[in-house]
Parts: sequence; C-alpha cells; structure tokens
Amino acid sequence: MILHTIQDSPTQDAALSCCLRYSSLDDTLLLIGDGVNALLHPYWKKQLINRKLLLLEMDVSARGLTQLLNQYQQISSAEFVKQTMLHSKVISW
Repeated sequence: MILHTIQDSPTQDAALSCCLRYSSLDDTLLLIGDGVNALLHPYWKKQLINRKLLLLEMDVSARGLTQLLNQYQQISSAEFVKQTMLHSKVISW
C-alpha cells in the first residue's frame, strides 16, 4: 500500500492525472496544498470517487473550503505523519 501526496491543483499541473494512472485502488491519495482544489471540479471528483482519499485539514481550512469539502476525510498534520508510517512507501507528486 502506497501513500500518494498530491500538492498541486490539476488545473496547474498533471500530477493528479499521472498519480491516477500509476496508482492502484489499494493505495491512498492525500491531497495537500492546492491539491485540495481538485475536488472543486466535477471531472476530478468523479475520478476520485472509488479511491481512498484524505485531505490535509489545515490546507482545506486555509483555502476556506472546510464546509464545501466536509464530506471528505480530513486529517491533521499528526495524522499525516501516522499515515506515512502505515504505508509501505510515500510518493509525492
């Protein structure tokens, strides 16, 4: 099981697209930084429906998206560290 961190918005970078191409459904995707903006776009919401998805709470909050993205699991920085320990590998996109 791999933890994939995506830090850029899919409108700015191809990281999320590449990640989805090379990751497995057993992997976890963690949206951080501008990566949380992916869930504002219907196309990316649909692409992420069947994925294990986490959002970094402080990045969601910093962008004023807490209410808009409240249906997604949001984790703290401490939980982020815990996730890195639970997964066999971490790939940053």
